[in-house]
Amino acid sequence: MLNILSIEELNTAAGHGKRLTCEQKAAVVGRLAAYESPSAIARSLREDFGIEITPQAIARYDPTRYSRKPCPERWAVLFREVRDKIMKGRVDIGVKQRTAHLRAADRMARAGMEKGDAAALLKQADAGRIVKRTDDARDKLAGLYPDDGPLARALYPKHLAFFAAGRTHQERCMMAANRVGKTLAGGYETALHLTGRYPHWWEGRRFAGPIQAWVAGDTAETTRDIVQATLMGPAAEPGTGLIPADAIVEEPSRRAGATGAFDTAHVRHVSGGISLLGFKSYDQGRRKFQGTARHLVWLDEEPPADVYDECILRLMTTDGLMLCTFTPLNGQTEIVLRFMPCVGRT
Repeated sequence: MLNILSIEELNTAAGHGKRLTCEQKAAVVGRLAAYESPSAIARSLREDFGIEITPQAIARYDPTRYSRKPCPERWAVLFREVRDKIMKGRVDIGVKQRTAHLRAADRMARAGMEKGDAAALLKQADAGRIVKRTDDARDKLAGLYPDDGPLARALYPKHLAFFAAGRTHQERCMMAANRVGKTLAGGYETALHLTGRYPHWWEGRRFAGPIQAWVAGDTAETTRDIVQATLMGPAAEPGTGLIPADAIVEEPSRRAGATGAFDTAHVRHVSGGISLLGFKSYDQGRRKFQGTARHLVWLDEEPPADVYDECILRLMTTDGLMLCTFTPLNGQTEIVLRFMPCVGRT
């Protein structure tokens, strides 16, 4: 059975995998500076080193967080230096680093770190060997709709037409059969607008700066399992979806009443600003869609008419975009007919 250790106990524990080494502490600081959550770091330490430490104890190494015990100056200096390099774009990182990165930190020059020398860690960070995300997920957005190959975008003319229509149409709907890429198309465009990372071939609408967006599905669970997973990846691994890990700022806030469901997320735009992404569901009712203006709303699965109308109101002052992606399982409903105005006419 693993024992839960406090910071003080970690500093005094004798062997048997309980002691947090200086290099591990340095890696913890680097991961905190890279916007990884204390809970994720604590979980990594437990799984990789057999050390149980509370997220509250991990948070002590972040000088930007409130704590009854201040962050030791040595680690505060290191945190600020790493964070500064991240903000200046000199380190390519993700929200949640793989366990290999923490292990790599253990192999750093022990003498330099024992002296509190931040240069050793910064040198490693410059080379991308500590906090660099090496998995393929970070390139998912850039890898979609390539110029050529078996998945060349020319093979998806309906998707391209849907994207291009955004230049002249505020309301769009990809109404199609199951498993033809509707959610992928909606998620792809949403991720582009949130980050500003438009590909060279993009003919649709472009936002010059950060946006405020909503995405929604039928229920909190389906929003989590489909929309959220498409954009963010699994709840335990944000940054493995279409939104690149290095664009996600801090850990998304959680929605009450639905395990693993996000409420809001902050996404870094290429302009330097921060986009705001909110997750909603139709079962919350129309009133939950009232509020401030939005630049983008993506509704995955057919929405109730009152929810749709409320979302349209949020886009009026911003000339924002409405994206709908669904299969018309309920037949010729009011929403379906809005996008098929010629049905029943001669």
